[in-house]
Amino acid sequence: MLGFNVAATIETSIPTRDEFSTRTYDPTVKVAYSRSLGSMWTLSAMTAGTWSDEGGDRKLYVQQSVSIGRQLRQGVGAFVEYSGIFNRTALPDHIAHAGLSWKLDNNRQVDLHFGYFVSGSDRMPFVGAGYSIRF
Repeated sequence: MLGFNVAATIETSIPTRDEFSTRTYDPTVKVAYSRSLGSMWTLSAMTAGTWSDEGGDRKLYVQQSVSIGRQLRQGVGAFVEYSGIFNRTALPDHIAHAGLSWKLDNNRQVDLHFGYFVSGSDRMPFVGAGYSIRF
């Protein structure tokens, strides 16, 4: 597809008993695409839609992100990203995001990332970590 790699993901949240959950299953569809910009750089983006339960009403949140990544050495990379989260009933959230990734082998990766909500209702920093397995 014009030199782009494309992947689609379908997922759902798992209800929990804390303030970070809607206490229902919230389905999400994601489409990610990337393109190599030479041997060390990659341009990528993602479009996602989440149908979140808010007091019995389902609201669609659309997230669009674009990032640029650079390989630092074999198996280690870094990225910077802009992301926006939009819906019809609230002001958008704009997020600045950066991180590092370590490719453990062809099927496993660990990442550490941080960012800041630069607008919207929750202007606050965040940190996160991830572990990915490719089946």
